[in-house]
Amino acid sequence: MELTHPDARNSCSGVAVKDSVQRFVHSENIAHYKRLIVESERDPARDEARHRMLLRLLAEELAGNTIGQTVKRFAAPRRG
Repeated sequence: MELTHPDARNSCSGVAVKDSVQRFVHSENIAHYKRLIVESERDPARDEARHRMLLRLLAEELAGNTIGQTVKRFAAPRRG
């Protein structure tokens, strides 16, 4: 028994869709890290460790080291 719809095989390959999604996530991650860094830089009482982590995550994303990973990292919640 075949579970794939016959038209699905001819439309878009799964690889192309996956690649497109990865590029989108990569782009959104970069924008998100940049927003968080700007917010952190404007905060006079910023958490330096968190700020350095955001800079590192942005650098990794820009270098392409995280493309294709399915595990998403979240910044620790701010205290205070």
